[in-house]
Amino acid sequence: MFNKLLYSILGHSNKKIGIFYICTGKYSIFWERFYLSAEKHFCPGLEKQYFVFTDQEIAPKGDNVTVIPQAKLGWPYDTLMRFHLFKGIKDQAMKCDYLYFFNANMIFLKDVMPWHIFPTKEEQIVVTRHPFYYEGANGAPFETDPKSTVYIDSKDAKWYVAGGLSGGIAQYYYELGDKIIETVDADLKINHLTPWWDESHLNYHIAHRSNYKILHPGYIVPEDRIDNFPFKVYLTVLDKNKHGGHEFMRH
Repeated sequence: MFNKLLYSILGHSNKKIGIFYICTGKYSIFWERFYLSAEKHFCPGLEKQYFVFTDQEIAPKGDNVTVIPQAKLGWPYDTLMRFHLFKGIKDQAMKCDYLYFFNANMIFLKDVMPWHIFPTKEEQIVVTRHPFYYEGANGAPFETDPKSTVYIDSKDAKWYVAGGLSGGIAQYYYELGDKIIETVDADLKINHLTPWWDESHLNYHIAHRSNYKILHPGYIVPEDRIDNFPFKVYLTVLDKNKHGGHEFMRH
């Protein structure tokens, strides 16, 4: 009841949230824990629609889950091409007010409320400080090859942001996605892969804009760092090593 009253006061009560989730191949093992945690903790009481890109049978699969058949593209294209996948369902996703992408192996631990994660109309976009580089951009792994369209000197960036959680007002998130698609395609034309794939492209575009909402890294904390992390932890990233390891999950 309190949440409904506060949502109404803040103008959030009728907002619909779209969630992009990619779980092709073995990544489908994470879906149930993510979905159940999001239903409990992600803006509780607001309408959510999950857009799940997968080549597997998943459960739970209720009315608020839209399955988009998607074959594995192979590493690293499963991550590099994610904004291309999102563009393919733009007509459906634009029925939502806000859109968010979460890595498959993330789960919510605490309530994430609209005032935590919704950007203002001026901010438009939401990104998250990377948990390994949360004090600033110094030493972060930006693209440093001048032939890349997303080459950047770290001194030109204020933050290094994580690719595993981003979002924003639907219109503006798609506008950001179109820019990322453009630079990804340009690099692929010259057979160039950035060091951290779509994350490298995201960081380039965030470094070249002034308006965004940035979350502290307590929204994307590795599972093995929860107990000694200097931020309140809202979401954690499950350790892939406990599920066969990175190579097993990717292939």
